[in-house]
This record gives sequence, C-alpha cells and structure tokens, in this order.
Amino acid sequence: MVGGAAWELVGVGAVIPLLAAVVDPERLIRAAAFTPLRDLLTPENVLWIACLSVFGLFVLKNAYLALLTLAKSRFVARAKVALETQLFQGYLHAPYEFHLARNSAQSISNIQHVTGAVYHVLLPMLVFASELLVFAGISCLLLWVQPFATIAAFAACGIVSFVLMRTLKGRVSALGENQVRLNRALLQSKQQALHGIKDVKVLARQAHFLDGFHRFAIELARTGAQLQVLNQVPRIVLEIAVVGGIMLVVVIVTSTARDTTSALTSIALLATAALRLMPSLNRMLASAISIRAYAPAVRLVHEDLMQTAGYAPRLDAALAPSKTPALSGLNHSIELEDVCFAYAGARDRPALRNVTLAISKGTSAAFVGQSGAGKTTLVDLLLGLLRPTSGRVLADGIAVGDLGEGWLRTIGYVPQTVYLADDTLARNVAFGLPDALIDRARIQAALEMAHLSDLVATLPQGIDASIGEHGGRLSGGQRQRIGIARALYHDPEVIILDEATAALDSETEHQISEAVRSLIGRKTVIIIAHRLSTIRHCDAIYFLDDGTLAGSGTFDELYRSSADFRRLCEFAMLKLPGDP
Repeated sequence: MVGGAAWELVGVGAVIPLLAAVVDPERLIRAAAFTPLRDLLTPENVLWIACLSVFGLFVLKNAYLALLTLAKSRFVARAKVALETQLFQGYLHAPYEFHLARNSAQSISNIQHVTGAVYHVLLPMLVFASELLVFAGISCLLLWVQPFATIAAFAACGIVSFVLMRTLKGRVSALGENQVRLNRALLQSKQQALHGIKDVKVLARQAHFLDGFHRFAIELARTGAQLQVLNQVPRIVLEIAVVGGIMLVVVIVTSTARDTTSALTSIALLATAALRLMPSLNRMLASAISIRAYAPAVRLVHEDLMQTAGYAPRLDAALAPSKTPALSGLNHSIELEDVCFAYAGARDRPALRNVTLAISKGTSAAFVGQSGAGKTTLVDLLLGLLRPTSGRVLADGIAVGDLGEGWLRTIGYVPQTVYLADDTLARNVAFGLPDALIDRARIQAALEMAHLSDLVATLPQGIDASIGEHGGRLSGGQRQRIGIARALYHDPEVIILDEATAALDSETEHQISEAVRSLIGRKTVIIIAHRLSTIRHCDAIYFLDDGTLAGSGTFDELYRSSADFRRLCEFAMLKLPGDP
C-alpha cells in the first residue's frame, strides 16, 4: 500500500515538469536536475520527452496498482475462506449442548455473515488505509507547493466530512443492526417452510409462510436501499465541497502568485491533485460507512469465533483422518454413578436425578417411561454428547467424556429421526466417509441385516441410487432401517436404538427386533422404547419416571414390582402369562 501511495504521488507530481515543458521549456532545461542532459535538450524536444516520460510513469504506476489490487483480492479471498472454515470448524466441534441452545439458522446466518465481514469490512479497511496513504502523500506535496491554499481547502473539506459522518453514523449503525436481524429472519423463514414442506402443503399454510417471507424480504430490500443511498451521500456532498475548495484555491493562488507561469503551474497541480484526492476522500468515507453498517455482523462472527475457538483443533489436524484409536472393546460394563443432569437455562429442573445403574458387556438393556421421563437425555449422556452436571458415566471405569471419539467409534446409534442426505444409498449408510474408504461389501451386509435387501433389488442403480433429500423417495420404515444399517456398518461394540422401530410396521418391527436379539451376547444392546413389546426379552429394563430411576429388573420382575410400569403395559395390552 505504501508503494501504491508513492506511485500516486509520482503521478500527481509529474504534472509540474509537464506543465513547465509546455509553458516555459527554457526554464525547465535550466533546472539543476537536468544539468547533465542540458546539451541534449532543446525547447523543441523537451516537450516530447516530458510527455513520453509522464506516459511511461503512468503505465508503470497502473501496472503496479493492478498487481497490488490482485494481491489485495487474493488476501481478502484467503481471509474469507480461513474465517468461514474456522467458524464452521468451531461449530462442528462445539459441544452438543451448544447446538441445543440455539437455532441452526443462527449458525448458518453467521457463516454467511463472514462474506459481509470480509467484503464490507476487511476490504474497506484495506481501501481506507491505502487511500489514506495516498491522501497523506499528495497533501504533503500540496503543502510544500501551496501551504496556505492547501490548509484552507483541507479545513473546509474536513469540516464537511466530520459533520457528514456525525450525521450519518447513528442511522447507518441502526440499519446495519436491522440488516443482520432481517437476514437471519429471512433464512429461518425459508428453512422452516422448505424443511416442513409436507406439513405446509397438507395444512395449506403456503400463504402464511409466503406472507412472512415477503414481509422480511421487502424490509430487507428497503434497508439495503437506504444503505446504498447513504453510501452515495458523501460523494455528492464532497463533490460540491471540493469544487468550492478548488474555486477558493484559484482565488488564493492568483492573488498571491509572483507570476502567471507560477500561478498556472500551481493551479494545474492543485486541480490535478483535487481530481485524485476527491475519489480518495469518497472511498474513505464510503469505506467508513460500510464498516459501520456491517459492524453488527462482524460482532456476531467475532463472538462465535471466540466462543468456539477452544473447541476446534488445528485445521490440518481436523482435516486429517482421525488417529485416535477406537477402544479395543467394552471389556466389563457401562456404569452410571449417581448421575444428575440439568440443561442450561433449566438448572432448577433437572432432566435426570441421582441415576445409578450398570449394563454388563454383551447384555441387552432397555429404558422405558413416559415422554419427558429423561430417556433421550440419558442416551445423550451415554453417547458422551452431554456431560453430567454431577456424577459419572463410565465405560470400563473410564469417563466416556474423556474417551472422546474413541468411545463414539465403538457405538452404533439409531436416533428417533434418521438424518438422510440427498445422496446415494451407499453414501448414506457409510455416512461421512469419502468414496475411497467405503466398503461396499460391508454396506451390503448392513443393508441385509436391516432387512433392506428387497429395497436394493428394486433400485435400478442398486446401492448407488439416489434416495432424495431427507429420503423423500422412501417410506418412513425404509428411512428408519437405513439408520439401522448405518449403525451396523461399522460393526460397533455397543448398539443404541433410540425408539428406532417406532416408525416400522409390525412385521418389519418384528424382523428388526429379531435381528437385534441375534446380536445379544455378541454386542451390548441398549434400547429406548415406547413399544414395550420390543423390549420384553431384554436382560434388564430400567423404568424412568420424571428423571429418576423408579425401578429395574427383567420384564416379569418389573411388571410385578412397579404399578406404574404395569400401567404402561396395560395401555400396551401386554400382560404376563397367566394374568387375567
């Protein structure tokens, strides 16, 4: 940037010898700087030499400025990629509770704000700095040539600029805040409508979502238009101020100059400088307005970067395949020791209270209870996604939170709602793996265990067929079974099914239950279930009630000992043999 400012200064300063060559070539030849060339210079050729020299200087200047612009653009582009990647990496490595506490639209919106932060704040900062150097350099030249006129003109322009920024800054800041709010609201409106498109159509709510989207879009457009207008105001006002300043300078110079030649040279230099300084001043003020307008977006990005900075590993480590070895296997048991957990914002209402239990290797365990009893929270604790508020969750005596990815790679997890990408069946089963690492034989085996062989046979491209966004081309039961196949693909030591058969028909549910039962003894199976028929043969059943462990034992033992569990069984029309 300093080099660019120097070239701009040379470009403006070149006007002096050029005008001298036009007005008084003899005087230019007599100048001390041209003493070695005096025998070669004549009044006839000095003008040609001056013109060619100035032309050459401007070619070199603009070539340098083009390279400087290229370097600046590359720097800004790299900064954008680095910031986006760092923020996205922070979100991916942030604790699960971080994501539970916020809307996904907020995180997506903040990643999008990086573009605004870079191109409307970082780039304007670079522009402001470079133009400030140009402004300072040319100002020094003008002060050397015409100090009094320069000070008078700069004082007038400075007062105008100061008043202008004081007038605009409050309005610009308010519009910037509004722009951030509207961008997030617009994104959330789109997400809600398109993610729930089936419900939107069935309930005929198109008008509601369209109305909300339209209102946000109109308000955002108005905000953007106002910012554009405010961005142009400095140019309009300063142009008037600069023209007035030039007129003032002309009056001062003509009244104080010693001769006509000096007056013309000074006026030409000042006019040339003004033509270059006016764009610089405009760019500086426009940059200042842009920085202020997008400061709220930068603040949001900065807050999340700081909040997630401690979670993310170095980028090269994050992009490399994980070298954390998986556990050799569960050797003894999974234990919960006096576990309590409360979500942020609800510390006075714990989701789990004083839960103590043990699940031995190779056994099957089920957790049952009414909605809100704490079953899903308990699963998240077992997965290590949440850490207990007090107490410990242990695998072979080691806290699962300390085992990190090593523990997660020993688990096959099937959630209540399976996420399916708009990709092939194979890539959804081997979710998140690059093609080079996908084992197609293991995919086929996992699909067969999940009773999806018939589905594969009907697909023209087999496991390479696309299943649509969120598995939109599949039935609910097929989507759930793909989740089961995904869990089985890695041949996990522990399998956790979080109401995984809830969306299946009775026959398929029976088939999946039989497949899961066949794993007992070889795998440790943990089931969260509403359908009590699916957990009747589990080795142990834990009955949760309002966040506490209200009872445990085999199905028969719990049926006899717990009136609340017995009531659940009666609702499901399940009874012990011999009961009336």
